[in-house]
Amino acid sequence: VHEETGLVFEAGDPESLAAQLVRAKTEPQLAVGLAENGRQAVIRDFDIMRTIEQAERYVLD
Repeated sequence: VHEETGLVFEAGDPESLAAQLVRAKTEPQLAVGLAENGRQAVIRDFDIMRTIEQAERYVLD
């Protein structure tokens, strides 16, 4: 999610990508927040038990 777990840029637009990279480099608090939020999202969304449950539901439905 933009500015929560990452920064979004327009596909095929290198200037947009560069602008977001500059933001991450020049706004250290933003970069730290993105990293921590991203870590928490991975822990929350990619837990092994949750993944197994989702796979079971997919197979059984």
